[in-house]
Amino acid sequence: MAWLLALAMAPMTHCFGQYSQTTIATLASGTNAIDKSATALTAATFTPAVAAAWNSGLGGVLHLPTAVPTGTTVYHGNYGNARRIVITSSTAMQNVAYNATSFNPITLPNATTSSANQSDYTLALGLIDTSTEQPPAGEVIKQAGLVVLSRGTGAYPLDIRVTATFSDNSTEMATATVGRGSGTDDTFFGFIAPEGTGITSLRLQSFVTNSVTPVADRICWDDFAFITGPPLAVPLPVITDVTPPHGAVTLAANGLHFTATTYEAIPTNQISLRVNAVDVSDQLVITGGDGEYQVSYAGLQPDQLYQIEIEVSNSSGATLRPHTLHTYTSPTVLYDADGFDDDNIFPAGPLQNVAHGHGVWEPNPDEPAVIVETGGAAGKVLQRDGTGARRPDSLWFPAVSSGTLTADFDIWVTRADVRTIDIALQAEVGVMWGSFLAWGTITNELAYYNNTSWQPLGDWLPDWHHLQVIHYLSGPAAGHYDVLVDGTPAGTLLPFRNSPVGTAFNRFRIQTSELTPWFEYGQMDNLVLTVGPETAVILPPTIADVSPADRAIAPAADGVQFRVLSLMPLTGPEVELRLNNVLTSLSFSGEGTNLIASHAPVAAGNYALDIRATNTAGADQWTSQFIAADEAWMYDPSPGWTGPWSWTSGFPSLETAAPLDGAYLQYDIPGLGVRNSIRQYTARPGLNLSQPHIIRWKFRLVENDFASNFNSFNDRVHFYARDAARPTGGTDASTSWSISATGNEQTPNSGVFAGQTFYMFDNVDGTGAVKLGNLVNSGIALLPGHVYALAVTVLPASGAYTVAIQDLTTSASFQSAAPHKFRAAAVTATSHTYLHFGVQAAPATEPRALDLDSLEIIPAIQPVTLLDPARTGTTFSFSFVSQAGMQHVVKYTSNLASPNWTTLTTITGDGSLKQVAHPNSPDGPVFYRVVTQ
Repeated sequence: MAWLLALAMAPMTHCFGQYSQTTIATLASGTNAIDKSATALTAATFTPAVAAAWNSGLGGVLHLPTAVPTGTTVYHGNYGNARRIVITSSTAMQNVAYNATSFNPITLPNATTSSANQSDYTLALGLIDTSTEQPPAGEVIKQAGLVVLSRGTGAYPLDIRVTATFSDNSTEMATATVGRGSGTDDTFFGFIAPEGTGITSLRLQSFVTNSVTPVADRICWDDFAFITGPPLAVPLPVITDVTPPHGAVTLAANGLHFTATTYEAIPTNQISLRVNAVDVSDQLVITGGDGEYQVSYAGLQPDQLYQIEIEVSNSSGATLRPHTLHTYTSPTVLYDADGFDDDNIFPAGPLQNVAHGHGVWEPNPDEPAVIVETGGAAGKVLQRDGTGARRPDSLWFPAVSSGTLTADFDIWVTRADVRTIDIALQAEVGVMWGSFLAWGTITNELAYYNNTSWQPLGDWLPDWHHLQVIHYLSGPAAGHYDVLVDGTPAGTLLPFRNSPVGTAFNRFRIQTSELTPWFEYGQMDNLVLTVGPETAVILPPTIADVSPADRAIAPAADGVQFRVLSLMPLTGPEVELRLNNVLTSLSFSGEGTNLIASHAPVAAGNYALDIRATNTAGADQWTSQFIAADEAWMYDPSPGWTGPWSWTSGFPSLETAAPLDGAYLQYDIPGLGVRNSIRQYTARPGLNLSQPHIIRWKFRLVENDFASNFNSFNDRVHFYARDAARPTGGTDASTSWSISATGNEQTPNSGVFAGQTFYMFDNVDGTGAVKLGNLVNSGIALLPGHVYALAVTVLPASGAYTVAIQDLTTSASFQSAAPHKFRAAAVTATSHTYLHFGVQAAPATEPRALDLDSLEIIPAIQPVTLLDPARTGTTFSFSFVSQAGMQHVVKYTSNLASPNWTTLTTITGDGSLKQVAHPNSPDGPVFYRVVTQ
């Protein structure tokens, strides 16, 4: 709701009759205020309650962020941990957008209403545990509310009555007059279930004001909100672990097994099983007790289709779970349209909603397909006409989730130069698709959709053709399908559009789209669906687990490693590695079906990686690029760094020409205004971020025409730390420390960033504003081609930093006279650890590169105090607190005037108290010091 925590479900996926939304945790922005509440549970009271419930995973809001397809009857919304609310309308629904003379959604852009004028419809409410696709144990809808919108047209004002029905069949009713006007009298209706019950439905009715005379108009609602909770002292039973899974093609000998959780002890006769409508409960083997029962049935026979109902009851009620199994031992016809020849099933004219064999046809309710007589050899066929709108017709069949499902049919289309028809295999739950084929999405081609784009399968000649679409639901080729045209393969092992392996399919769809021209159509004949066991298919090999990843900087010593998976064992020669197009040797380990290949080390440098693997079924190829480096600050993983480098876009290169210290990274991506290299640092042994630490690096600006190009405030070099990555921007109010140089001052005569020199931000006035008083000018000029060494000493305790800059080309240098205050407020020792090294160009097309080298983060040296001096005999001793990660060199001399000191010992610091002893120390005065480095 505009007034509630949104169960905002985007991105959207639609299929006919359904609207689905994926939860995101945001507050919807208000667009239209609710004008009043019709119930004791008001919108103002419900608002914080739903927000709290959403945060706890126990509710949310369906606010319809994208359009509801016309004909929708089911609304889905995910919430909490593997939960889904299902709202089922008793009438077909449609979308409502803002209309100044009709409705105004509470949360733009959409609301929903009936597709036709209605005086009465019901929204049935249910919850699903998405991990089991059953009602969740111990959870029902305890509170629910929606907003009925006022309307500026039609028969409004109307009395709107909303009746809530609870799980004990009791009801509660509320009636309110909803006025005439778009967005002027929107009314909230909210209900709370009595203790021990849940809300199961909301009925919406419209009447003439102050009467009980029904009026058929549009009852439009928006922002359906709900809160869930425990229903009863004893939850309804839950049926889980059903094996074989729903829709499986299985051996009859495997039987059927499931677990019944009843939350109390029950008699075993409250667990029942019906197989093809026959009660076989007396054949169940039931073990366990005290509310947890394991159930088995061994009566399945081969070569059968089984429609199964499992029912378990306890003192709170019963749970029913339908289940489908196939025990086919060879390919078996599941559905045969018999050429659409039966006049009783397929009379000429509109396709009928008719059961036929194991299938049920569901024609499009607005413009159904038609059965026509061609007058030719095809005889009667199913014809799907284009009407300028999306019009699907579906054949529903018993669910199949494993084995091989084959669709055979003859097809003819009037045209293939425009999108004419498409066919798809779809799942029974949600919006999962297997095969998806279309004619004319690519001109004069049959094409398939890979969930990203349409891909060609070959030219389509204007004639009748026989298609065979073989779906591999399990086995080696699971999740793929083959397409044969007139017996010739057109596409093999094509990926399912979006369905995971194990999806239960039960819908074959033929459709024209809104792109199909009027009077163009497709015809189908001789549709047959066949189901059988898994098909033995050899797949091409798969290259996996490639390291380095694409666009990674990796240790040169690690080289290249990857894995090749192949159903047909490989011995090695079938696998090739090319680095920069040079065939490179490989070492192999593991089994031939799971071959591990490696080449290490590699020399530091830039690499184009090309891996190829081949077996008799085909080949796989992997191409990528990476940098091999031998400096820890570059590669990942490395101590003191959280993850790899990231960049605004693209990828840097490793360069050695004109070195800064040695090899360096050059980031040069023209066309981007801001070009940042970003990496987050973290604590490591010897580096405590709560203590002062130094970030130091070297850089060089690469600029071909500095005088002409680097001349505006938006021409910059910047370095800064922030609490999050900012790939497309410069410094802002969320930075802690920053160093910048610009091509010109911010505004004429402002002095802000004037002179093309490096400036440090110093939050002198505490405002964080960019102004002259909050900047410190280093006086060090930014010049192209010069090498600079920079060091930032971070002082976490004081919220400040100091800077040292040295132009190594001219020896000019700068050192902060006093610490500079952080710009951002509330900076902690670990909050602002995203380092940014970048440039900015205006316009973005200007070439400008940054060379970066020798980045390191080290502890700042802390003063050492010598403690507890003592002389025992000829031994002198003292102690000091060491600094983790530092080397402490203990020296002594008998003459302070002498420049020569003798090293006594070197101690590695770890933060603990260290003891120093000097046996046989010289007679007379001796002076000691500890040098930390």
